[in-house]
Amino acid sequence: MENGTAPDEIQQAIDDGDRSAVEAWLDSGGDPNAMFTAGDNEADWSLLRRAARRGRAKIISLLLSRGADIDATDRDGRTALYQMLNYWTAYGSLPALRLLLSRGPDVNLALNESSGFAGRSPLHNTAAPGNVDPMRMLLRAGADPELRDSYGCTAEDHARRGVNRSSRSMYVEQCADLLRDVRLASGWVRYALRPHYDLLVLRALCHRQRSTFSGRTPEVLVRLFGAPDAGRRKYTIRGRVDLPDPLFWRVLEFALGPAYDYPWVRERVRARAAAVVAAE
Repeated sequence: MENGTAPDEIQQAIDDGDRSAVEAWLDSGGDPNAMFTAGDNEADWSLLRRAARRGRAKIISLLLSRGADIDATDRDGRTALYQMLNYWTAYGSLPALRLLLSRGPDVNLALNESSGFAGRSPLHNTAAPGNVDPMRMLLRAGADPELRDSYGCTAEDHARRGVNRSSRSMYVEQCADLLRDVRLASGWVRYALRPHYDLLVLRALCHRQRSTFSGRTPEVLVRLFGAPDAGRRKYTIRGRVDLPDPLFWRVLEFALGPAYDYPWVRERVRARAAAVVAAE
């Protein structure tokens, strides 16, 4: 639209999850970056931020496909990602968050100085309520656990403060512990991916007969990582069956869980493991 505004019925369609109504409006010339004008509290909402707030994955996908700016902010610096996490307790949707993160938003955009919560990032929003799953997804996507708000607090600080105040104290503590572990590991890659890539290196070395097992090796490791002919070695556990490659990957991906959610993560880890083995 010429004035970059959206009618009230489109706001209602987004709230109701009516994708077809939003699509019809866009097809008729509607602006995917339009703003709502209904009421003082709604005047700074874009279509994408509204859809993200409600966790409407299909509408988010539609708007982004039509050119909506994924990192556009309101006057205080809130992005669609920020708003999704800000209203997570009421409308949280893991599929919607996974979709938004897959489109490459800046996960570290924080509120600006005009806000009373300056410096607060999406990761801060996941901490105190104890939202472990979205926190893992944000960290995987590159969220910086060392970012501090205007009070000098990290997301971990927020989580620690919320442990005794939240009805979800157990989950809040899990968030705090996760952030601590990532910090001590010097980042998500070292915390989550390095151990997994080491397992792939071990698998490759075993298949090249450059790493063997003894009778004291736990059977679970022998079955998962053993070389095909290891059963003929003198000091190897005998009678075991090596795990076939397709099943190996299924087991590994099940064990790694969220770390393998994104295809490019799998490719990167496998490539690093192959490079190390080739250099041996």
